[in-house]
Amino acid sequence: MQKRQSGAAAVEFAFVLPLLLFIVYAIFVYGYLFVVRESIEFAAHKGVEAAIAVDSGASNADTQRQTQAVAAANCALKWLTGVCTSTIAASSRVVPQYTPCTGSGTSACPTGYGKVSVTYYVLNGGTWVFPKLIGLPFVGTIPPMPETMVATAIARVS
Repeated sequence: MQKRQSGAAAVEFAFVLPLLLFIVYAIFVYGYLFVVRESIEFAAHKGVEAAIAVDSGASNADTQRQTQAVAAANCALKWLTGVCTSTIAASSRVVPQYTPCTGSGTSACPTGYGKVSVTYYVLNGGTWVFPKLIGLPFVGTIPPMPETMVATAIARVS
């Protein structure tokens, strides 16, 4: 004679549902972060391509390179920032930057090259792009996310 198990499926579902929700949320968050990472890589490459296009013989070539590189990077990230200009808002999550290489110091690239770095602040002003769900002892917050993501492209500009 079998015993009747009334409500067993509901109890099992109650245990499994939070785990399934965490997995779906993590897939969504990491999918978005992956797309952002690829986008800032693309923006850095577009920025350095714009810097290459500037005439090296111009008197203000570095200023033009900086303006063109930042504008190209911003335009490549228009879906993320909503702007396509050479200026950067102070509160922006995305910060493209052009640096002419000097061959020494922190630039770490040879003279005659230019470096475009695009920084994406996942944590900006104390707010995350996505809310973190829970904090566990010895594990930390779930899902773990980086505070910043940086993409860099270097090319010969002169």
